[in-house]
Amino acid sequence: MNYSCNRLFLFVLLNFLLFGCSNILTNTAQHTDATLPKTVPVQTQLDALMVDYALIEKMDASELSALHEFSKQEFLDKQEDEDRIRYILLLLLPNTAFYDRDVALTLLKEWHGIEQQQLSFISFRNMLITRLEEEERIDKITNRLYQELTIEKQQTELLQKKVNGIKDLEKTLIRRNIP
Repeated sequence: MNYSCNRLFLFVLLNFLLFGCSNILTNTAQHTDATLPKTVPVQTQLDALMVDYALIEKMDASELSALHEFSKQEFLDKQEDEDRIRYILLLLLPNTAFYDRDVALTLLKEWHGIEQQQLSFISFRNMLITRLEEEERIDKITNRLYQELTIEKQQTELLQKKVNGIKDLEKTLIRRNIP
């Protein structure tokens, strides 16, 4: 359930926040137009991004891996904003071999020239940073609570052994007193 909630949250967040970013991902529109059903009109680059994201979710692991490598290389070669956001979104796909929240967060935080983008794009970046930092904080809390639970479990087991030892001692004393 947690996975599906995160996935739904990410999808809704992407739809809501990227709706105003019409200058993102021009290259993706070229290869999706041919694969789209005729009932899905692609009007803006943002529409193409959302369609691409929907198609990406349906890809198998090998296709995703190839797309990840291609996007990573494009970003490293060109350092363009649309390549960066594509690479970040791929890094944030859950349950993939290349999922890397830390790299995505670093790429978002170290984005130079973001001030020249549209306000909605800057807001999307800031919301992604906030979401990823919150996820990181929750993971740390979860790990700390798990460690505390493990310690409590060990203490409980130790106390249970002591209680069992006392019970055995009582049984032994009672058996000695019975003629």
